Amino acid sequence: MAAIIAVYFMKKNYYLNVCSQGEHDTQTKYDSQNGMAINIGLVLNDWPEDDLFQSYSEFFVTNRLASKLVYWQLTGFELEEIRVNIEPGFTTRYEGFKPDKYFHFKITGQPEKDDFFLWNRSYLIVSEKALVFLRNNHVIYAKADEIQVPLHDYFNSEKMYFWMEDGASKRHLVQDQVHKK
Repeated sequence: MAAIIAVYFMKKNYYLNVCSQGEHDTQTKYDSQNGMAINIGLVLNDWPEDDLFQSYSEFFVTNRLASKLVYWQLTGFELEEIRVNIEPGFTTRYEGFKPDKYFHFKITGQPEKDDFFLWNRSYLIVSEKALVFLRNNHVIYAKADEIQVPLHDYFNSEKMYFWMEDGASKRHLVQDQVHKK
């Protein structure tokens, strides 16, 4: 009797550690139930390095990237236009320029189903398709690491700190993680 062997090919996913930029403005409110930001506005003191960036626990995209995300039908997100304020230093450095529209990049995706999803409400996971798309669309500084084990195992290991330089800070975080177990 011949044995039937089923091989499951899991979709490649990557933990994407994006650059931080700006702060939430004073009009931003936070949901008392889950701490999520509502009615978000950003204060920028510099031009974001990438077209996808983070401020605190929220993700944002430029108008240029938002348009392409919608056009290419990637999944697992919603877009909401936000207020953008600039600090005086921005005006000094970029005289004559003002920022374009920015959007709150709300991650709504499900693991193994969508191109974008969150692990533990804070870690951005992207599909291989999404990573290639982002790299070709002005998201070049964000660091990515392929997740080759179950998500729980990955985020309970020192692997999740791949983006940090080896040194005292990384060792400290890894030791804290070990002590929590």
